[in-house]
Amino acid sequence: MQIIKQIQTAVTDQLPGNGINRQDSIETTLYACPKCSTTYIASEMDRCPECQATLDVVPSGAELGITE
Repeated sequence: MQIIKQIQTAVTDQLPGNGINRQDSIETTLYACPKCSTTYIASEMDRCPECQATLDVVPSGAELGITE
């Protein structure tokens, strides 16, 4: 879960001053393409942009019982 927070912080820091408060949380999920072996981070994603395969949702640390 720590890596997701780091990615969210990095992405938020790169956003132009478009009124998004850095305290606002951006909900994201990791998605894995079994065909391409590529992992994506997005708010919502169904298909791989490269090969159009159906993506698998990567379970969170909380779902795996690793983090709270």
